Amino acid sequence: MSLITCPNCGKSVSDSASTCVHCGAKLKASAENFYALSPSKQSELQKEYLMKGREFPKDFNAEHTTYKRKLCIYVALLIWFAFPLIGISMAAYFVSIILLIGGVINVIIIGVLVFLLVRTIKKHKEVMEKMVKDRVDFEKWLGETHNLAIAWKWGSESQYYLEYKQIKEKEGMK
Repeated sequence: MSLITCPNCGKSVSDSASTCVHCGAKLKASAENFYALSPSKQSELQKEYLMKGREFPKDFNAEHTTYKRKLCIYVALLIWFAFPLIGISMAAYFVSIILLIGGVINVIIIGVLVFLLVRTIKKHKEVMEKMVKDRVDFEKWLGETHNLAIAWKWGSESQYYLEYKQIKEKEGMK
């Protein structure tokens, strides 16, 4: 145990004290990490946060993995339908209308796949932005109400980490 100086009155106080024994001012202790708490305490805090009508941040990695999987499927299907289109269009030019109809159907399928690909990319971006905002809101609430901090795990997507840092700076958080 060591002594610290009270920011209010300037007198020496124990570093384990939550209030100054001389003037009664609250001493701000360093924030404890949310993930260092027991799982039951974490769950209790999450329930308290949800009771305030707020949305708890989703798991970043699970959401991101789902969208990456969708993108891979759409790109693979797009390639699958694009390659035969070249052969079908060449053959239709020389042979018959049946092959031409097959080519038109292929073009329609490619158009649908491009639409799904673009929509998935936009939806992924929206979801990730909301998750970043939810994380900042939750961290701000934890800091204000329980003097807790969070060290988030971001995976490989540094773009969202940068957004998170920018939002925190706007909110005046460290």
